[in-house]
Amino acid sequence: MFKSLQLKTEVAKQYTTGEEDNNLNNLSRINIFIGPNNSGKSRFMRDLFSNKEIRNNLSQLKLIELNEIYNQVSINITNIKTKYQYTITSKLNLDNCYIKDDYDKNELEILFDAYNKIDLNEQYSNYRAINKDIFNNLKFLKDSFNQVDFENLLENYDFSNKAIYIPILRGLRSINYQNEEFTREDFYLERTKLDYFNKEEFGSNLNIYDKSIFTGLSLYDDVQDLLLGNHEQRKLVKDFEEFLSRTFFQNKKITIIPRLKEKDVYINIEGEKEDRPIYNLGEGVQAIIILTYPLFFNKGKNLKIYIEEPDVYLHPGFQRILIETLLKTKGFEEFQYFFTTHSNHFLDMTLDYKEISVYKFTKEEQQFHIHNIDNPDITLLEHLGVKNSSVFLTNCTIWVEGITDRIYIRKYLELYQESLLDTEKKYFEDVHYSFVEYGGNNITHWSFLDKEDHPINVEKLCGKLFLITDDDGVEDTTKKGIRLQDLKKALGNRYYRLKAREIENLLTDKIILETVKNLEIEKNRDNIKYKSNYSYSDELKIGDFILNNILGIKQKSNYKKNGTINIKVPFAQSAVEQLKLFHQLGKEGQDLTKKIYNFIKENN
Repeated sequence: MFKSLQLKTEVAKQYTTGEEDNNLNNLSRINIFIGPNNSGKSRFMRDLFSNKEIRNNLSQLKLIELNEIYNQVSINITNIKTKYQYTITSKLNLDNCYIKDDYDKNELEILFDAYNKIDLNEQYSNYRAINKDIFNNLKFLKDSFNQVDFENLLENYDFSNKAIYIPILRGLRSINYQNEEFTREDFYLERTKLDYFNKEEFGSNLNIYDKSIFTGLSLYDDVQDLLLGNHEQRKLVKDFEEFLSRTFFQNKKITIIPRLKEKDVYINIEGEKEDRPIYNLGEGVQAIIILTYPLFFNKGKNLKIYIEEPDVYLHPGFQRILIETLLKTKGFEEFQYFFTTHSNHFLDMTLDYKEISVYKFTKEEQQFHIHNIDNPDITLLEHLGVKNSSVFLTNCTIWVEGITDRIYIRKYLELYQESLLDTEKKYFEDVHYSFVEYGGNNITHWSFLDKEDHPINVEKLCGKLFLITDDDGVEDTTKKGIRLQDLKKALGNRYYRLKAREIENLLTDKIILETVKNLEIEKNRDNIKYKSNYSYSDELKIGDFILNNILGIKQKSNYKKNGTINIKVPFAQSAVEQLKLFHQLGKEGQDLTKKIYNFIKENN
C-alpha cells in the first residue's frame, strides 16, 4: 500500500493538490473522492487506473517494519559516508544500504544482498582503533534489518501491478436478447472501454489481465471457471458463499450455481425448495455481490481497486457492511481502494475507522483541484448536497453523549455478537439500529423530559430509543442528579445510567494499561507499567488514575483535562483495538451490551 503519489504525467497535470511537487498525500487503505458533478473525481480515478506510469509508482512495496527506524538509519549512514568516505566506500557500497519507504522487487534483492555482505566482526577488527562509530552505526543498521524477514518477503510478496476498475455501468442481468434467449456478451465492458480506455489493453477476465474491468456480467463465466478449477479456486467460491450467508441470509447455507441450461447464475438458499436466479435478489445484495466478488477472487494479492460510486443501490447499513468487508476480511490486507461517491454515510464512517482518507474535488476554469480533508465537516456535506438521515431508516436508536461512547459501544456489540451461536440473529448498524449523539446537557431539549415549552419531538425524529448517560459522580440531590432520575422515570427500561463514572471506566485495568502503552512512542512502551501497589476503581477520574498509577508515561499531556482524558477519541480508538474477545470487557460493560442487544432485538 502506498501513502503518497506524485502527479507527474501529462494527464495528471490537469490536477493540482496544493502540495509540494504536486503530491497526493495521506493516502489510506480506503480513499474517497467527493465533490459536485463535473469536478473531475471520476476522470482522475480512471487516470489512476489506466495510466501505467502512475500505477507503477503505486505498486511499490511499503516496508512497514522499517518505517520507525528509517530516519535514524539514514542519518547514521550519511554521517558515516561524510566522515569516512574513502575507508567506507573501499570496503562497502553503502549506497545500497539506504532504507527507503518503498521498494520494488529488484531494489529489495540488491538491498538484501548488501545487508548479507555486512561483516561486523571484520569491520570491528580492521578499524577498531579509529572507527568505532562505523562499527556502531553498521551494527544498528544490521540489527534493524534483522527485524525484517527479507527472504520470506521476497519469496512470498506479490509484486504485480494488478488493478480492477468497477464502472458505474454494471449489473448482473444480461441485456442482449437474441433468438429467444439472453447472450453472455459483456456489453457494459465494451461500452466502458470504448468511452474511456484503450480497447485492447483491458478485459474482464480477472485472471489474465493486469488491468481488469469488472461489470458483473462476466459472473457466470467466472464462477463456472472457478468451480471447474483446482481446490484453491473452488475454495474461493466457498469463501464468497460463506460471506453472503453470514451477511445477508442469517447463516443459512448458500450455494452459487452457474446453470448450464439457462446460462445464468442461480443461488440455492438452505430451506428453500427451488434455486433462485441471482437477479431475483434485492438490488442492494446484487450491488454488494458485484463490488466484492472480484475481491474474493484475488484474496492474498497486492491489488488496487477503483470503484465508481459504490453507494448506488446500497442502504446506509449496506454501505457500512461494505466498508467493514473491505477493511476486515482476511486476505484483503494488501488491497487499497479508491472510489468516488455522493454518499454522506461514507463520510460519517471516516470518524469510525482510521484507515479512510477523504479528498474533495473542485474545478476552476480548466484546472481541477484536489484537497485532502482531515476530518469531514459540514462543508463536505454541502458539497454532497445531502443531510444525514439514517436515523429515519432504522427501527430503533441508541442515544449516547458523544463520539467516544459510540466507538466503545459499537465495539462491545461487535464482540458480543461474535460470541453468540451461529443460530442467533446478528444486527447491523444503520440497518437495524442507529446511534444518536445528544451532546451531554443538550438532553434537556428533547421531548421525553417535557421541561421546555417547545421541546424537540423525539417520536417524529426516529424509532424507539435507548438512552445512556454517564454517572459523572453526581449526587442525586444535585440539579443534574434530579435530571437523571427524571430520565429514568420517563424512559424506564430504555434508560441506562452508568454505575461507573464515565464510559472509559468500563475498561478493565489491563486494557487501560495496553491502551496507554499503544499511545506512547514505541521505544518507550517497555517502560510503561503499573505501580506495585496500585488499586483500580471505576469511580475514579480516569485521567487521574492513569497519571497516579502508571509509571513511565512521557505523553502526560494526554491525561490532564480536569482529571479525565485530553485525547478522548484517539484513546477510544486505541482501546477498542486492544479488545479481541467479549470476556475482556468488565462486568458492567458486558451487562450494558446485553441490554442494548436485547433492546435492538425487541425492535426488529
